[in-house]
Amino acid sequence: MSVRRSFGAISCAIVVVVMAAGACSSDSNNEPAIADGSDNERSTEFTVGFTNPLGQSEILGDVQRALEARAEVLGIKLVPLDSQGDPNKQVSDIDQFVIQGVDGIIVWPLVPGTLDASLDRAAEAGIKLVGINEGLGSNETSFPPFDAIVNQPLEEQAALLAAKLSEELPDGAKVLGLGFAVPVPTLEYQMEQFEEKVESAGLEWVGRVNTPTDDPAGAQPVVEDALTRFPEVDAIVVFSDASAAGALAAVRQSGRDILIAGAAGESVGFEAVERGSQFLTFDLVPWVQGVTWMNVMAALLNGEDVEPVSVTKVQLVTKENVSERLDPAEAESMIRAGELTSQDDYRE
Repeated sequence: MSVRRSFGAISCAIVVVVMAAGACSSDSNNEPAIADGSDNERSTEFTVGFTNPLGQSEILGDVQRALEARAEVLGIKLVPLDSQGDPNKQVSDIDQFVIQGVDGIIVWPLVPGTLDASLDRAAEAGIKLVGINEGLGSNETSFPPFDAIVNQPLEEQAALLAAKLSEELPDGAKVLGLGFAVPVPTLEYQMEQFEEKVESAGLEWVGRVNTPTDDPAGAQPVVEDALTRFPEVDAIVVFSDASAAGALAAVRQSGRDILIAGAAGESVGFEAVERGSQFLTFDLVPWVQGVTWMNVMAALLNGEDVEPVSVTKVQLVTKENVSERLDPAEAESMIRAGELTSQDDYRE
C-alpha cells in the first residue's frame, strides 16, 4: 500500500515544524454523502485513537476539541496523541494504539510513505482507519488500508479565491503566488490549484516565489524582491496567513496597491481581514472537521455504510463576513449540547 498526497490545508499552519522534524483531489462539485452521525447517538464501548500531527497548532487544537466533544456525545472514548510534528513519533503513536487494542484510528499523515507498515499492522488487527486528506488530486476512490477518507476541499477553496479576485480586479489582472520553499506535496497541490483557477477566472498568473520559512520575516524579503521583478502585480495569493503578513509588509514598503489573499484560516489572518489590511482568507471551519471525522469513524464502527471519500466545507472570509465566523470555543459548546451534529448544521 502507499500513503500518497497527505497533510492538507491545515498544513499551512504547521508545515514549518513538520519539515524541521524530518521533513494536499477532492471533487467539490460532486461531493459524496458524509455520515452525519444521526443514527449513532447511543452509548458505545468504542475507543478511538487520534494522531494529532501537531498539538500546538491553533487549528489542529480546535479540531481536536471538536473531535473530543463529538466523541463524548456519541459515547466514544477518544485517545489523542500528539505527534509533535515528528513523523517517527507518529509511527510509534499508531503502533501504541495497536498495542492498546483501540477500535479505530483517525490518521492525518505527516509525511507520505512513513506510515505504511504501521497502518498495515493496524488494519491486520481489525482496527478501522479514517485517513485525512489522502488521495488529493487522485481519481481513485479507494485508498487501502484506510476504510474511509475525509478530505478538505482544496479545489473549491481555489475556485472561491479566484472568483473573489475576479470580482475585484479587471480581466487580465496579474496575480503572483507565494508558496513554501520546501516542496510539501499538499502545498504544491494547493498552489497548482490556485494557479489553475486564477487563470480560468480570466486573470494572469505571472509566476510564483517561495518563502524559506512560514512567517513574516521569511516572506517579506522574498516578496520585496519579487515586486522588483513583477512591477505590475495586482494581487498576491499566499499559502498561509503568517506569510501573508510578510507579503503585506513588503507591499506597504513598496507603496503599491496590491491585494493580499491568505488561505490558512489562522487568527492572524482573520484579524488582518477585519482591519482591512488583508483582502481575504479562509475559515477552515475546525468544528466541521472534527465532527465529520468522528461521524465517519462512528459509522464505520457501527457497521454502517460510509462513502469511501468525503469532503468537508470551507468558508471564504472577507471584511464583510469575518464577524459572522463561529468561534471554535462556542462551536465546541454547541457540539456538546447536541446543536451541531454534522456539517449539515453549518450555515454560511
